[in-house]
Amino acid sequence: MKLKKPLQTPATLPKSPTRITGLDEITGGGLPTGPLIEGAGKARKSAEKALADAVKNEQDLRVQFYKLATDTASLVEGLVGKGHDLTTKLRGLRADLIGSQSVGSTTPPAPTPPKP
Repeated sequence: MKLKKPLQTPATLPKSPTRITGLDEITGGGLPTGPLIEGAGKARKSAEKALADAVKNEQDLRVQFYKLATDTASLVEGLVGKGHDLTTKLRGLRADLIGSQSVGSTTPPAPTPPKP
């Protein structure tokens, strides 16, 4: 009869140090190594990349929306005049939605930082 390989207990699992002060002492040398931990690391990296892509896309959308809102307000201004109510309302709406900028500026507003 063949003997099976004995099961590893948490104390005998190979571990990788976390390099976090105190955590390695509490866990007896770090977190267990293996497919589960490696998979969690890959999932974390994928989530970080997805977050970075989402922030970049948000910034790109803000730039496009700002340009569109500015161009629309300028077009209406050219058609009906600067002092017309519609022009004033469009500029106010743009300021409410994306922030006000100095006249003639094409710099979009700074993006809001992501919440932790």
